[in-house]
Amino acid sequence: MERAFKEVEAYQSFLESEGLDQLPLMFEERRLTSKDSYMLAYDHFKLRGNTVEKIASYHRSSSSNHNLYWPRPKMTKERTILLKQYLEQHYHTHLIRSMCIVGTCAGSWTGWQDICSGLEHVSDIVDYPFYTFTPGNDVDTIVNFILLNDLHIPQFILFLCPSFIAYILEAVKDLGLQEKFPFHKLRFFTIGEPFNEDFRDHIDTLCPSNSSISSLFSVYGSADTDLIGAESLASVAIRKLLHRHKFLSKQMGFARTSPHFFHFYAQDAYIESVKGELCITKWQGIPLPRYNLHDRVKLYSWKELRAFILSHKYDSPEDKPLHEIVEKAGEDLPDIIALFGRSDSSLKLLGTFITEEVLDHLMQSKRLSQYLTGHYKASVEYDEHDHQYLKLTVEMRPSVASSDDLTNLLYREVIEDLCEFQHEFKEDYEEIYKKFDDDPHRQILRLTLCKWPALSQELLEKTKRRGIESKNKVN
Repeated sequence: MERAFKEVEAYQSFLESEGLDQLPLMFEERRLTSKDSYMLAYDHFKLRGNTVEKIASYHRSSSSNHNLYWPRPKMTKERTILLKQYLEQHYHTHLIRSMCIVGTCAGSWTGWQDICSGLEHVSDIVDYPFYTFTPGNDVDTIVNFILLNDLHIPQFILFLCPSFIAYILEAVKDLGLQEKFPFHKLRFFTIGEPFNEDFRDHIDTLCPSNSSISSLFSVYGSADTDLIGAESLASVAIRKLLHRHKFLSKQMGFARTSPHFFHFYAQDAYIESVKGELCITKWQGIPLPRYNLHDRVKLYSWKELRAFILSHKYDSPEDKPLHEIVEKAGEDLPDIIALFGRSDSSLKLLGTFITEEVLDHLMQSKRLSQYLTGHYKASVEYDEHDHQYLKLTVEMRPSVASSDDLTNLLYREVIEDLCEFQHEFKEDYEEIYKKFDDDPHRQILRLTLCKWPALSQELLEKTKRRGIESKNKVN
């Protein structure tokens, strides 16, 4: 942070706005920054550090119609080796000839560029067959490419957001390929969204792995920070045990579903939990001084978490292999970030953040306010086919009557506004979801219209005109 104070003009201005003309000596007394208070408040070039010679590329992300451009460093030998080792440990790429497919959600997912670059560097240093294919958002192409290479490739590793897996499975069904599609060869490397263990169990049943605890592993990062953490065999085993034994979750203070457990791998960064939110300090293209990600977390010592799990007996035949994995992992793995979700009343829909600010703007726009009171409830849900969608309940004005025509009109208006304010959503909508607009069972937005004053009375008790419904709370 001392370097940021000396070299980053935006950080100097930020401290001045907080009434400080010098950096506080105590780290804990230094002000937190965030996307709103820092990244969006200052000019892009004033945010940058003096690292121009180390920048290899720029990646774009968007937030409430504001574009942010993140300088990315050149791929180092250390990062390449880390990715290589992770793939070998979790997908056995050194033993199984593998095709890595990076495509679905590539339009909106900033991380895909890092993944592609990393995989290319891994391919350069390994002495075994290792391939990469980047088909973009064309799901049918992914399915047909897998079939085309089925006879020659024993393993396909798909790099994507977990909610997009359903679209690939559905494309297989729509193309009538269920009987000959090699589900058993599919493995998944996911980023960008939470999921529960029922979802992982479903994928493991559909795409069983004989060489690993699961077919699906997840990593944790963001456009702001790059990679922060990743699941391991042992951390997945722990989450599976907590999912099966609710009393263990309750002992750990988890009210509903268990969080994701990620080992902290960003050794060039310092992390802390401030009021239950993850803050990161890191020197990079745009330095992050005590930067609040607004992710709800708890930080655990791996050694202590492992000891807690091993202190309980597991008699079921299904549990014993999980217990053995945790035991064999030893005490020296990196410590754990337990990720519960967002803390800032935002939703994550297929990799795109949608904030209350955006939904408030939509509901109070002139086009919608002639039909709606502005009261709403929103949540991201999964249907029985594992399709993720935005569930939006809105309240009609007293003089407005419900009809199919009104529902269709509101659907079009909300989609149009979301595309305008969320560039990432627009790319995915036009390439993937738009074709489902006429199918109410597959739409990306599923509207429910209710009569006044149903929502007004409910939300009045919460002193809020709207409500994004949170799925997880930290005790």
